[in-house]
Amino acid sequence: MSISGYQIATVIKTYLKNMKVRADSLDAGLHVSPVEERITLSEEGRALLFDKIRKYTAEKLKRKA
Repeated sequence: MSISGYQIATVIKTYLKNMKVRADSLDAGLHVSPVEERITLSEEGRALLFDKIRKYTAEKLKRKA
C-alpha cells in the first residue's frame, strides 16, 4: 500500500489539531479520558515525514533570521 505525502501531512495536521483540543480541555479543567495511540509508518513514509519536517523547520528558521 502506498501513502502519498499529502495523506501523511493531513494525518499530522489532524493529529496536532486534536492534541491542541485535548490540551485546551485540560487547561479548562475538563476531564479527558486517556487514549492509547499507536502509529506505524513504513520506512518510505518515515523518510517522507522527516523530509517534510526538515523543510518546514528550515523555512521557519529562514523567516526568523
